[in-house]
Amino acid sequence: MRDELVAVWPQFEEALEVIFRRSPMTMRTYMQYTTMVYRYCTETYQLGFRAGENVMDHVQEDLVSIRGFIAAKVETVIRKCQELDGQELLKYLNTEWELFEISSSLFDGVFDNFNRHSIEVKHGKKDGPSLTKNLCMQIWKEDLFDVLEEKIVGAALQLIHEERTGISTINNRDISDFVICLKKLPVKEESDVKKDKTEDQKLKFYKESFESLFLKTTEEFYKKEVEDFMKTNGDVKEYMKNVEMRLTEEDVRVQLVLFGCTRRPLLDCLEKIMIVDQIDYIQSNFVQLLEEKSDDDLSRMFRLCSRIRDGLVFLRTALESHVVKEGLGTLERVAEEAFNDPKIYVSKLLEVHGRYSSLIRASFFTDSTFLKALDNAAINFINKNAVTMKGRQHSSFKSAELIARYCDLQFRKNTKMPDEIEMEKVQKQVIIILRYLEDKDVFLKIYTRIFSKRLINELSASDEAETSFIAKLTALCGYEYTSRLSKMFQDIQVSRDMSMDFKEKSSTNKSIDFNAQILSSGSWSRFPEFFLMLPQPLYSTIGSFIMYYNSKHNGRRLTWAHPQSRGEVTSTAFKGKKYVFTVTTPQMCVLLMFNNRTSYSVYSIKEATEMKVESTLTVIGSLVKTQVLKSDKELVKDAVPFDATITLNAAYTNKKVRVDLSKMSVKKACIVRIMKMRKQMMHQDLVSEVVTQLTSRFYPKVGLIKKSIGTLIEKEYLKRSDKKYDLYEYLT
Repeated sequence: MRDELVAVWPQFEEALEVIFRRSPMTMRTYMQYTTMVYRYCTETYQLGFRAGENVMDHVQEDLVSIRGFIAAKVETVIRKCQELDGQELLKYLNTEWELFEISSSLFDGVFDNFNRHSIEVKHGKKDGPSLTKNLCMQIWKEDLFDVLEEKIVGAALQLIHEERTGISTINNRDISDFVICLKKLPVKEESDVKKDKTEDQKLKFYKESFESLFLKTTEEFYKKEVEDFMKTNGDVKEYMKNVEMRLTEEDVRVQLVLFGCTRRPLLDCLEKIMIVDQIDYIQSNFVQLLEEKSDDDLSRMFRLCSRIRDGLVFLRTALESHVVKEGLGTLERVAEEAFNDPKIYVSKLLEVHGRYSSLIRASFFTDSTFLKALDNAAINFINKNAVTMKGRQHSSFKSAELIARYCDLQFRKNTKMPDEIEMEKVQKQVIIILRYLEDKDVFLKIYTRIFSKRLINELSASDEAETSFIAKLTALCGYEYTSRLSKMFQDIQVSRDMSMDFKEKSSTNKSIDFNAQILSSGSWSRFPEFFLMLPQPLYSTIGSFIMYYNSKHNGRRLTWAHPQSRGEVTSTAFKGKKYVFTVTTPQMCVLLMFNNRTSYSVYSIKEATEMKVESTLTVIGSLVKTQVLKSDKELVKDAVPFDATITLNAAYTNKKVRVDLSKMSVKKACIVRIMKMRKQMMHQDLVSEVVTQLTSRFYPKVGLIKKSIGTLIEKEYLKRSDKKYDLYEYLT
């Protein structure tokens, strides 16, 4: 000890004793101590500096003396620590550290002038790191922690181990205070310590002394836990629950007692042991969980696999394959019924897609790559499945046809029409299916045909539903795709307004309620020419409308499609009972002739109506088949012989007042027309084609179609093939 310090050491020692015993200190006493230090530094260091002495040597010598005093105080703590273990050791050490920090701060304050003079001598400036504070930290690290490091760190790790195993519940404060202490201990010698250290520099000692061992023991613990689990359990659901629980526990541990820099290496360690190394075991159960519909466990598997690189690739591929299998299997189970029932077909498509769409939203967090996998699967089973393969040959056209027919069922008038909200839901569901349909042009072709007949026959449930669906199709496929549909709908709207305006301005026969549908030739299918002489009342009304139309649109020519036109006639000719018949215009012309007479030859009807012979025989035949008229000769393939005499059937009766004669026996006529063109057809193909053609007018029941086929076989229009029972042949 230098002579200068010897002279004042009793006062220094007194001050240090009060500081490190943490005895009560008044402000007066504090000022006395700081004044003493100030005088010592001024008289010793500044005078020595002026005398050309090496003042830093004096500073270092004085620090050695002061260090000895503080080290003696720390030695007491060391001896006590050697007697303790575990949580008691950490509690005691943390308490002593907290008190030591208080003493260090007070020491730093009292010896502030010592710091400033030393810094000024060493660096030539008055600002710099505190030598006294760093001295205290260095003593605690070198004299205490470096000596007891293994014991102290071991105690902290043992507490964490006990909490992991459930042996005891620990006080997190004991560990958190300990690691905070590590952050404050110096890494380098005092002379090299910088004033401003980065966060990584401050945590360097924590990482070296604690974090590395913590990660090592963590790896050992969880490797054994996984190994023991596989030996005794093996249930993937329980395994994933335990993994997720452990990940959460360790994440919380970092937040509560460790520093954030430990989080990533800790989680990397856990994910490597419990997920990466066990990924085959985890993912091998994915399909089974899908089959069991264990959505919570599927979500848990997704969360775990998403934590590692490429962990979701297998799940996406497996999901796509499973959805394809599920979709194909679902349709195969209902192939027989769904082949001619669009409701069953579309509902099953929506059922499969909806199930996995909901799963992806709820369990896979609407992951875009999983949605893509669902899209790929849907494209697969919607375009090629047991229903589309059931016909004569596979055709994805079948899917387009059934979807178009489903739309017609939903959008046409019926007793169970959906309300506005339900209709919007139905349309959105159809759009979902259409997104995956490869033959959208085929769908449009079929839908356009059905749509046109729905408009012509005024069977739409609502105009709003029609326009809403066209708008959705436009959003999906573009304006060009739906331009024809929009024009067709616009024609019907314009026709309604024009018919209403004509009625208001017309002075013709008011007993005829006349409505015209003006269909632009560029948007609608062409109707075959049909020659027909109208009765005077109809002729007069139509003539007036033509004049009205020409006044609005000069240069345009109207072509009348009589077979597609419908009207109602009222009759009391059958035993005085009133009937309202819905008929085609050719049928109407024939029936109106019987207002004058009750009997006509076929020839006279042909001459009066000016229809072609074939058309005359067919139209009269349809009225004879409905028994409104009678023929003195048997029908030949639904047509009357040309030499027959036709009379009004006064005995006609029907339970209904309103009778639609326009679609009576239409099923048989449709079957004959199809077979006449095809010559040979399998049973399922024929039924499907009949349903497709008739759906736009009414929805035929499959049972009635089969019955009609049987009737046509009896009447020798058709026969079953000698080679194959389900193959029909047309008899010319």
